[in-house]
Amino acid sequence: MEYEGALLGIEKKEIKEIWEEFYHSYRKEVFFLALSCVQNPHQADDIAQDVFLKLYKTLNKGKEIENIKGWLYRSTVRTCLDFKKSFWNKIFSKKEEWMESLIFDSPPKAGLYLG
Repeated sequence: MEYEGALLGIEKKEIKEIWEEFYHSYRKEVFFLALSCVQNPHQADDIAQDVFLKLYKTLNKGKEIENIKGWLYRSTVRTCLDFKKSFWNKIFSKKEEWMESLIFDSPPKAGLYLG
């Protein structure tokens, strides 16, 4: 990529174009890395969106990124770890376990016979 290692002193009007190029170049890699961490495609998609939003904000602040692929990898892993530690993840994982137990476990035996 032509911008790799050369994100110093970019103009504000170029940020959107650069960000779009990064997004189209790395979105699959970021998504699949997040998917390997959280094992849920919907959550992985949310994490990937968060990572690219952080990238846009970082570029917009004028901060230097020398290795975009490394930055995206670290940011994705950190976002995954934050997600796994989050309160909402704990609630949703318990809800999913409960719903799976309703679906896959045998129904409770009632004392009523309707035969």
